[in-house]
Amino acid sequence: MIPIPIFPDYYAHTDGRIYQIKKETRRKSIIGSNLKYRQVNQYLPSYSKYLCVSIKTAAHSYTFVPVHRLIANAYYKIDPSEYTISHADGNVFNNRPSNLKFKRKPKLFTTTENQNIKYSEIPELEQIFKNHINYDCNNPYWKKYKKIKNTNRFRPTYNWLLIYLKSNKLL
Repeated sequence: MIPIPIFPDYYAHTDGRIYQIKKETRRKSIIGSNLKYRQVNQYLPSYSKYLCVSIKTAAHSYTFVPVHRLIANAYYKIDPSEYTISHADGNVFNNRPSNLKFKRKPKLFTTTENQNIKYSEIPELEQIFKNHINYDCNNPYWKKYKKIKNTNRFRPTYNWLLIYLKSNKLL
């Protein structure tokens, strides 16, 4: 069993299950006796397709955490919030470490790129976009863009234009 870095009293096993140190052995472990573990019950919440366990946090409250995320954190030392974790065989109940595969979630911009964005770039990008759709105001992409632009927020407008133009290989 390997300890889960983000939850110190919990351990991940190669069988894809989560274990917790029993309360009575936590006190004895300071003296040096062997630790005893109990398997944490797994649940299938109505809002998720993945098995979850109820974990006691540092604030003494409970939170539901997907088992495959805890296993990946323990065995591969990855931050689950930065990766998309999936099951190699497609069976979401098979949480063995060998069955998990993951890839880094894409980030649109780094912090330095965000600081370098200028308001003056939007008109240029908008012109490329208009040329691509041939100034057709009935085009559904134009309607989506106008809806986003009418929020008068710079970042979503810029991001939408950039994603659209890059996905159509115009940039």
